[in-house]
Amino acid sequence: SVVLGAFASDWKILDLALHNFRAERGFMLPCPKPAPCLEAQELCNRDLVLNAVSENGCDLKHAAKFQGDRDVVMAAVSKDGRALEFAAQHFRQDRELVLAAVLS
Repeated sequence: SVVLGAFASDWKILDLALHNFRAERGFMLPCPKPAPCLEAQELCNRDLVLNAVSENGCDLKHAAKFQGDRDVVMAAVSKDGRALEFAAQHFRQDRELVLAAVLS
């Protein structure tokens, strides 16, 4: 709640926090490999992709069709903030999504 309050009062705090976190060794670890159950034909099925990113947010990397779907992106970044890297560019500036990514 302290973090939420700080971000709500001044959005620039997030940029400072991210800059400081980047200096921490190991803060941004690479995303894990995709779940083996996420097959090519399943990448076209929104419900399956939504379930997959809810388990492993970084599976969003392999679901290009849904990187612009706000609900799918929110599920992914809520599970693993690193998934924001794979979201459509305009979502990387979305306060709610960035906050969910930072808090995950």
